[in-house]
Amino acid sequence: MKNITKLKHISPLKRWSLFFSAFLLFVIMIGCQKKTKSYFKLNKTEYSAGDKLDFTNMSPSKNQIWEVTNQNGSVISKIQEKQPQIPLSLLISNGPYSLNLYDNEKDYNYDIKSSKSFVIKTKRGHLDIISYDPEYYNFDVFCDDETIGSSNNYGGFQIELPVGSRYIKVKSGNKEKIELIELNSTSWETIVFE
Repeated sequence: MKNITKLKHISPLKRWSLFFSAFLLFVIMIGCQKKTKSYFKLNKTEYSAGDKLDFTNMSPSKNQIWEVTNQNGSVISKIQEKQPQIPLSLLISNGPYSLNLYDNEKDYNYDIKSSKSFVIKTKRGHLDIISYDPEYYNFDVFCDDETIGSSNNYGGFQIELPVGSRYIKVKSGNKEKIELIELNSTSWETIVFE
């Protein structure tokens, strides 16, 4: 009780000075925190497999980690750059995803992030690759310079790829075949590798 009565006897100027000093100390403590938060704007919310994410980094710093995660929280890709180009795989499944930006110059504290959601909606066409020559039953397949798989042991390969013009490369040892195909949602393209 005695302490409370002492505060009543402090002049209004001293009370205001004490309040201002406490407020200033609070602001300084918040301002001295090392952790920062970065922001970005996702310019589109719907993409197809093979697209690049279209975004604007609103607060670039030198130490940023970008992650693309699926709806289960699994990391699909991870890049550390200021303004990266983030391509989506041709094989990425349709569904909801997130682009997350983490920024902490000291220790990449994963509690500090900016996150935006987007959706993958891709129309796909079917591609078959067949080798009738046992010497070339085992081959690797590339689409637009991305590895998309390998043949089974009997010279066959099947896949669904995003519609559009696609460069397909089939390679077995020194033998290589490159073909431009046009896939649409009702197409069933076949390449014979001999």
